[in-house]
Amino acid sequence: MNEICQQYADLLFRWCMYSKAAEILKYNENAPVAYPFFLRKYCASCEEKFDEGYCNKCFEKLSPFLCGICQGRSSSCTFLLLDYFLCLKSKLISGLIFVCEYCHHGGHIEHILEWFKQNTYCPTGCGCECIVVYL
Repeated sequence: MNEICQQYADLLFRWCMYSKAAEILKYNENAPVAYPFFLRKYCASCEEKFDEGYCNKCFEKLSPFLCGICQGRSSSCTFLLLDYFLCLKSKLISGLIFVCEYCHHGGHIEHILEWFKQNTYCPTGCGCECIVVYL
């Protein structure tokens, strides 16, 4: 029975039905701790993907910040979801994230909550008033 539940949860996850997949896995004692995925990171200046602390396009050096999700370095925990939401990779999630359903930007939940204590607009500077959307 656990195998059937696992396969059903995998299918729901592929269909982006994350809450439903979590409900199924909640009762499966053999369920994985977390699904392996990471979020792509993009330069806030030119929106080009960056690796190793440098933007691939403008070569701007980005101040190091160790991301709790992918253990990669980025200038902040905010990200631009140009490839929508997920890219498969063999690393586990180590924290919760928030993603605005309107602008598709987000970050680690604890950092986003701290940001919105003093701001009402998206930390990427896109102009979306993410916090207003959820009030």
